[in-house]
Amino acid sequence: MDVPADNVRSGAGDILIVGDTPANLRLLFDMLVEEGYRVRVAPNGELALRNARAAVPELILLDIAMPGLSGYEVCAQLKADQALRAVPVLFLSAMDQPEDIVRAFAGGEQRDDVDFESLIQAADQALYGAKQAGRNRVQARGRGE
Repeated sequence: MDVPADNVRSGAGDILIVGDTPANLRLLFDMLVEEGYRVRVAPNGELALRNARAAVPELILLDIAMPGLSGYEVCAQLKADQALRAVPVLFLSAMDQPEDIVRAFAGGEQRDDVDFESLIQAADQALYGAKQAGRNRVQARGRGE
């Protein structure tokens, strides 16, 4: 799933979505691209780690319950990796069952069932915080700290 270059909003972050349900990945991908984010997907924890190491994302949306490596295990490996530990991770499982996410957004149902706006707000806050932390590290290095 590639993002059309003309649909990336200025300053939008590079988001990696990780989950094992193709319909959910597609749904989140489409919604985030519509909001102007650059989005990549990984269908399992192992591929997510490879993907993140190949090109460090600015934010990871991570399902907890996956076969193979769970979201918790993926997160632990991300945080143990010097190059990836600063990448913010938002867990998706708090939104209820994956089938509920698809059902809420498919067929024109109300977004109140799954608060996509809250997800966008959380993503924006995480991306902003990560960018600020990066600027602070660069400034500290510039001062010799």
